[in-house]
Amino acid sequence: MILIVCTPCNLALRVMGNPIELDQLVGRESPFWPSSFPCPRCEKKAHGLLEVEADPNALRVMELLDLTPQEAFIAFSGMGLPNERSCGRAQIEELFKTPVRRVVGQATQTDRFILEHIEFWDGTKLYLGAAPGGAVVYRIAAPPSYAKEALHG
Repeated sequence: MILIVCTPCNLALRVMGNPIELDQLVGRESPFWPSSFPCPRCEKKAHGLLEVEADPNALRVMELLDLTPQEAFIAFSGMGLPNERSCGRAQIEELFKTPVRRVVGQATQTDRFILEHIEFWDGTKLYLGAAPGGAVVYRIAAPPSYAKEALHG
């Protein structure tokens, strides 16, 4: 088992599964190891270590999520954590009842815009990709917990 720890957002991902798969996807043989993991929550760099090397006291104050090697690889590839990949019609319609705060992306040299995500007023981000029939929602990321506390506290 390995841990990928992001200290800026206090997220620790415990990845466990087939040792060969683990090592190749997110472990010592992966391009992420040991300090090139993009945090799936805050996008800052996270650090990988063997679970036996981790300080148990430090882990007590972190949010700990258990993932398989495949789930971790998908998350580090920008596709989100497992709870962020449920993107049905009802969830999307509910999101659009909240005002849009901003759209994030980049302008092109033509009169087009590459849309990375839509951010709603509560901090939720909706990520879009291209599909043959139109845009596809592939990830809905909830706001960080400090945003929830500010909105409700």
